[in-house]
Amino acid sequence: MVGLLTFLVAIVSLNAIISFSGKLFPFLGATTLILAVVCAIATVWFFRTQLGTDNGFMAFELFRSRAFSGAVLANFLANTGVAALAIVPTYLQRSPQFGLSPLETGLLTLGYAICIIALIRVGEKALQRVGARKPMMFGLTLLAIGVLLLAQTWVSPKVPYLTVAFIGFSLFGIGLGFFATPAVDTAMTNAPLDKAGIAGGIFKMASSLGASMGVAIGLAISSGLWPTGAAARAPESDYAWRVGTAAGLAFVFTMMVISLIAVMVAVPRQAPATAAV
Repeated sequence: MVGLLTFLVAIVSLNAIISFSGKLFPFLGATTLILAVVCAIATVWFFRTQLGTDNGFMAFELFRSRAFSGAVLANFLANTGVAALAIVPTYLQRSPQFGLSPLETGLLTLGYAICIIALIRVGEKALQRVGARKPMMFGLTLLAIGVLLLAQTWVSPKVPYLTVAFIGFSLFGIGLGFFATPAVDTAMTNAPLDKAGIAGGIFKMASSLGASMGVAIGLAISSGLWPTGAAARAPESDYAWRVGTAAGLAFVFTMMVISLIAVMVAVPRQAPATAAV
């Protein structure tokens, strides 16, 4: 219980700093300093109470496996890409050059939803044929390309950029479809059988934390550069909207590259799986 509480305090404090510092309170103000101190204390307390124990909140002995650690890290970083699903729709709805409705931006991301559902089984078949490493690397490569396309805000507004964005979202879904099953398989097969439940929980928690931290950091970068107030609706604000969107997506692209490197370094070249996941 102590481990869970200290972990939650550390994560919430860090998220509050990322999301609200410079907006609701000054970046170098007392509130930020207090939150940073709380985060640091909670983090130290978490590791002091969890390391060396067999029944802690997080089984750190699982991370002795390089393959498990690499799969969890890659999963965490890959899920920061969810930020793209927050940054681009916000840009398309609030930018005076687009002004799309929520329905229109939702339809633009439809390719992502369709592709990720359709490609999950393809990722499973690829796992069985060539092992986990190649599908994970291929999926992350497609994720990076998809984010790179979404970041091409210099493309002319309306139809040209919307076409590029639709392709980018679709590649994002294809990439996650290829990545998901091999990543789960790598994590679970490199964990002891008696720790399978904990390993699955850690892997899922990495997904959720990656998504939340990605959205917080990505939107913080973009919103820090986007215009506000009356200036946000002026036609001449288009440049600031484009730069802010591209900057947030540049962070996401960097996370995809680091995730790909983690797979290349930590996930072993292995024989293809013989059974379905």
